[in-house]
Amino acid sequence: MNSKNLVDPDGYLWLWKKSIGSRAFKNADLWKVWTWCLMKASKEESWIPFKTGKSVIEVNVKPGQFVFGRKTASLELGMPESSVWKRMRKLRDMENVDINSDRQYSVVSIVNWGTYQGDNKKGNSKGDSQGTAMEQGKKPPPKAVHPEGHSNGDFYLTRKKRKLNGRRLETFLEFWEAFNLKNGKAEAADAWYEVSGLSVTLAKKIVQAAEIEAKRRPGYMEQGTKPKYAQGWLNGRRWEDETYNNEGEEVGEDAVWKSFRDKHKAAYKVVQEESF
Repeated sequence: MNSKNLVDPDGYLWLWKKSIGSRAFKNADLWKVWTWCLMKASKEESWIPFKTGKSVIEVNVKPGQFVFGRKTASLELGMPESSVWKRMRKLRDMENVDINSDRQYSVVSIVNWGTYQGDNKKGNSKGDSQGTAMEQGKKPPPKAVHPEGHSNGDFYLTRKKRKLNGRRLETFLEFWEAFNLKNGKAEAADAWYEVSGLSVTLAKKIVQAAEIEAKRRPGYMEQGTKPKYAQGWLNGRRWEDETYNNEGEEVGEDAVWKSFRDKHKAAYKVVQEESF
């Protein structure tokens, strides 16, 4: 087993001066997470030991990749887990990183990794080649289709062999991270596929209720209550329970947004009814 740490203390990164005008630089916390990602990325292909419950598995990472876990990231960055994940999603939306989530872990890939290693003319890895293609507006090479229960970054194949993609896939992965009980992902994907009228507003409500459920779960288990898996939680529409809606504020809303919504009920109704 290769126990070499992902971060090479003798390695280096090229930090371009033009970064000072980037979107990431203008947000101190986002910049912190972004530079952390750069420093976590592996310099060479290696197998990284990763603990999953009582067992340890080995994860293969390519140059410019690293294994991401919210708890470890939270400790190293000094930020709440939810804040770290929101900023990771922001970096993904900005196309700074790709995030490939599996049943037990996520692998983060730095887009255009070669440019941060001083190779700004010719990419030397698959991740760098794909990033270069994205910069030039070219379509990246097609990705391999993975078997049932796995994601290839474009879609996720559910237990019933249905494809989650687009915004429904993105919001499902956000829910899966927030729920934080890594069992039955393919079955949960089927339940997410069947959520009717799923919109940005509804997805946000479900994700925030899932975060509350994850925080409460240890207490349930101490009382001898078996935790509910994501599939059952979704099929039971548990996010609608008053126990989540009375957690200090309306789930998915803050005071400012609630005030805006009340003043613009007609417009809010149109947005609320848009689904994907």
